[in-house]
Amino acid sequence: MDKNYQTTPKFVHNLWTTNEDDEYYLRFTAGLYEVEKEDARDFYKIRSYCTGHNTVAEISNKTNLPVQRIEEMVASLHEIGMVRNEIKPANEDLLNKTMQACEMWAEQVEETHLFNKFLYGDTNRNVLIGFFLETYHYIKAFPSIINAALDNTDDPELKKILTEYKQQETGHESFILSTLLKLGMKQAEVESSVPLVSTLNLISMISDLFRMHPSTVFLIAKVIESHDFDQAEVTNAIQDITRHYELAPGTLEPFFQHSQIDYELGHSQLLDKHSHLVSLADLEETSFILNAIHDIKHAIDLQCLEIEEYYSKEGNYIPRQRVDYFGI
Repeated sequence: MDKNYQTTPKFVHNLWTTNEDDEYYLRFTAGLYEVEKEDARDFYKIRSYCTGHNTVAEISNKTNLPVQRIEEMVASLHEIGMVRNEIKPANEDLLNKTMQACEMWAEQVEETHLFNKFLYGDTNRNVLIGFFLETYHYIKAFPSIINAALDNTDDPELKKILTEYKQQETGHESFILSTLLKLGMKQAEVESSVPLVSTLNLISMISDLFRMHPSTVFLIAKVIESHDFDQAEVTNAIQDITRHYELAPGTLEPFFQHSQIDYELGHSQLLDKHSHLVSLADLEETSFILNAIHDIKHAIDLQCLEIEEYYSKEGNYIPRQRVDYFGI
């Protein structure tokens, strides 16, 4: 029997953001909605319990919100299509829905990323260095990550495009190394360092997905690759970060040059250009892939948190050191 998610509320994946003017926005695959502050705050109170396992009355008991108020919110969200519906429309396109989710997660990664703190000087210089160190390790590993897909597909067209993508990404860690050298790091200490566990986890999770479903390379590219390169915005960012952290002129240019190259190569458009190669066999496989990409999105969030926690803590090695036999 299909579950009634209006009486035991559960919603489709939804994201909530606020801006500097204290305005609240709801984002899910159906669109972006501005929400009244009071409504948003009340929804925050019930959201944790909207798992499909709690009735409206039970949620009321846990949150002290009146049953009628909760019913009103659920009804309002049902009207815009946010209440979960497990009956798939006959004409719904699995790939199109998946692409919408990737676009939504790409927006969230950009909005919540650690890099935004550097624009305002909201964290210390060691965290800035740590961000570039972890970026160096991730970018250095990325060709090998693409190999996980290449080694597990026999599709000649997919192999050709993935090989080109891998070749375009190979050696790009040199841009990040240039920035690290300008920040005072030595090349040997960068190259002999090891990434944080969160970075290793991110590399492993993406590799596992590519190994199982090679065409998801295009879906992940939609989430992680640069979607825009505005020279005026980049110039302002360089000026702001340079001022906040008292950097030498030219320190950040190699990092942004890498972003520009990736953007001009069209990496964020790989999915749009090659969507015909993305294989989504059925609803179960699509759900597995969506959950994996969502986990990867959260792995990026965790990486940002660990970078800030590790590199801001006095006494931690910068960069992180490998533990070997002689270190015990």
